Amino acid sequence: MPTYASGYIAQAAHWWRAENNPDDRVFALMLFLYQILDALYSDVLAFPPQWAANSTLKMSMGGRTNLIITLPLSPHGLALLRSAIGLVGDAYCICQHLAKLNTANVAEDVEVLLDKVEHLREVRNYFAHLDERIGHPDVHGITGAASTNCGIEYTAASVANTHLVLVGNVLHFSAKDKAAGKAIPFSVDVGRGSFSRVLHASRGIYQKLITHKLHPAKYPPADQLYAI
Repeated sequence: MPTYASGYIAQAAHWWRAENNPDDRVFALMLFLYQILDALYSDVLAFPPQWAANSTLKMSMGGRTNLIITLPLSPHGLALLRSAIGLVGDAYCICQHLAKLNTANVAEDVEVLLDKVEHLREVRNYFAHLDERIGHPDVHGITGAASTNCGIEYTAASVANTHLVLVGNVLHFSAKDKAAGKAIPFSVDVGRGSFSRVLHASRGIYQKLITHKLHPAKYPPADQLYAI
């Protein structure tokens, strides 16, 4: 049976807080974080082994402000994937706030989780700011020659062309990169393994919370949490 955290985390975090005296906001954020991670786990359990075929597009794109969107997903599949991306975004926001607070002996574990969530930052940002990504090709569209891993080859004549393409378990899209100072092709793994790594990274926090010495109780071991 799947092991969720929320049935145990309120009690564990309550006694952990009494022992470690973290900042006042930490307790509520911990409860909310594991609610979100439980919801993400529920989504990931329903993921297929692979979202789409490994077929690339094999096309050349020039011209101006063209838009290619290829997401070969069922309505249920799109709902699952979009929900998981949104939940990861919520977890990222909470971890960022936790990292700025006194979280006592879980500070390093919060950083571990934040690092894993960071790997999905670009795809989270894409959908969180979808209006900008598809509404401003002059900012997020590719100009000039560029190669992608989804089979699109942008020619030198390309001006402000954008794409959103799912190949296998990898989502490919164009967006502005701050470091490059221009739009570039991104590729992000959105398969089960990518989200599982986020869930498993939360086990360190959970382990610290359940090992409180005040009123010790029996909890599921951390390695059973979010098993996939």
